Amino acid sequence: MNVKVMNVNGRLMYRRDCSVREIPTPGYTEFSHLSITQGDIVYTISAGPKKASCVLRIDLSKEDQDPSISVVRTARDDNDLEELDISEPELIEFQSDGVAVFAWFYKPKLPPVLLLGHGGPTSEAVNTLDLKKQFFTSRGFAVLDVNYRGSTGFGTAFRNMLKRQWGIVDRDDMIAAARSVIARRLVDEDKVCILGSSAGGYLVLSVLIHSDIFKAAVSIYGVADLVGLAKVHRVIDSYEGHGFRGSDAIRRSTEASYVFLCKALGITPSVSSDVSILPCFRN
Repeated sequence: MNVKVMNVNGRLMYRRDCSVREIPTPGYTEFSHLSITQGDIVYTISAGPKKASCVLRIDLSKEDQDPSISVVRTARDDNDLEELDISEPELIEFQSDGVAVFAWFYKPKLPPVLLLGHGGPTSEAVNTLDLKKQFFTSRGFAVLDVNYRGSTGFGTAFRNMLKRQWGIVDRDDMIAAARSVIARRLVDEDKVCILGSSAGGYLVLSVLIHSDIFKAAVSIYGVADLVGLAKVHRVIDSYEGHGFRGSDAIRRSTEASYVFLCKALGITPSVSSDVSILPCFRN
């Protein structure tokens, strides 16, 4: 085996001896689980904005010929996808606390917008085909899938910005993202929504406490109490590092999220906090 293969910013490259070349993969922008056999056959799980997730086989064994590419197995046939109204995402950049943050913008015409907060909280929003997003875009919604500070894929320093700041910097980035697309006149400012699950659900709660920019919100099995979670789950130590439990900012943020959720559900919270519930989120 004398070939090395690597994913470089959505482009599949291979090195043979001292020469580096790109493997042409039209329509594919994400490559994971790269493996290469002794015979210089590459296998990878790939996807793209209009390509469903699939297993690609790439033959690099013939040095004097271009790589041969074939689909071993796909989650959805290209012919089926041609019948769908697929929105291709646009990468946009905005500023939050002086930091450049990125998001994939899915735009239909004259849209309300749905902001998505991924889980993890250190997962990543990517531009590969996701029929859940297409469900909303095919019904007239724009989708803004935000890689807030702490997301994977933008370097260690960017990811570490979430340490001891979970529910704070990610919250600020979601609000900044909404303001950015409104300022660019890309969406209807009176129809801005937000959805998230798990860690993204906690993000939704945190956002609603600090901004009235969102007119509808969905928190799916969202975390509501980080301090309580820290007592029973080591996920807190994994993401936030030493000192998280002693963070007063985290304590105030998670307490407010907990109180907000209780009030929205009509439950009497066990702690007191001055949190108001907008009329559109009552009942």
